Amino acid sequence: MINFFKSLFPSNGEKSEDEKNFEIFKYDGIRALRMGKLGYAVKCFEEALKIKTDRETLQYHLAALSANHQTEDALAAASALIEFAPDDAEARLGRAGLYLQSDMPEEALADCRATLGMDLKENTDKIRPLAYHLIGRIMESTKDYAEAIEALTSAIELDANFATPFFLRAGAYYETDRLEDALTDVCQAIELSPDEEANYLLKGKIHEKQSMHADALESYDNALECNPYCEEAILLKSRILISNGEVAEAITFLTEALEYLPNFAPAYLERAKAYRITGNKVSALSDEASAAVLMQEDDEEGTEEDTGFKDLYKGGIY
Repeated sequence: MINFFKSLFPSNGEKSEDEKNFEIFKYDGIRALRMGKLGYAVKCFEEALKIKTDRETLQYHLAALSANHQTEDALAAASALIEFAPDDAEARLGRAGLYLQSDMPEEALADCRATLGMDLKENTDKIRPLAYHLIGRIMESTKDYAEAIEALTSAIELDANFATPFFLRAGAYYETDRLEDALTDVCQAIELSPDEEANYLLKGKIHEKQSMHADALESYDNALECNPYCEEAILLKSRILISNGEVAEAITFLTEALEYLPNFAPAYLERAKAYRITGNKVSALSDEASAAVLMQEDDEEGTEEDTGFKDLYKGGIY
């Protein structure tokens, strides 16, 4: 009987069963998140939040859902966090990003503007550039390139070491045929983030638009140095080689790429095109058949993940 009442009314310094269970779920979730066990982490945080709502657990729950590409659930989690902590500017920008992923630009823009209107007490030097950067992304998604350039310029003025706005503004300049401005910005993005393959891909596309094919090839090679598995760089480089009449070189290059990317269907199609130019119809048909099989397999693949939460949870996964 005494133990029963102690469980209902714990003495000072002694945690209740609910508190203990909350901490087990929360910290199991944190460990799972750090180990990349995202589905399990989500379930842990959900169980913790059934017991108690606190800001940190809401933040971790949102992070796990976002990382697990559960966009609709992540939007709901972001809204719950904002309702619990209206001053959380990072949560509002996180929700803006999720709205953008969900093709809801007006809602994303509203969150960004609300963030810029907040009386920020800390991280102002990071939050405001992020907000303008997101506005730039939103405007690019709606093809409002003038507004995108204006927002991204504001982001750059606030933080000249933030590489992404330079990259995005370069993209907006590229779309509006301001190629010299685009090249200047993408070169600055490369200086700030030299290991990012997307910078070199955009630089290559700019050079292609300028009919500077040798420079474009160099940029695509740079992208492949950053990531040898960069499929877009492989296709872009092979297409330049073919258009330049370097068909044998394109076939060799694509054959080498397919050795480490054997399931890359577009590369088979590109090589088939090159084979047809050389008159090798047998090899072309073989590559086209391989591509067709791979594309059918891709269509049939499922993406559902079984977290196995009920079987795994025994009061702590470690």
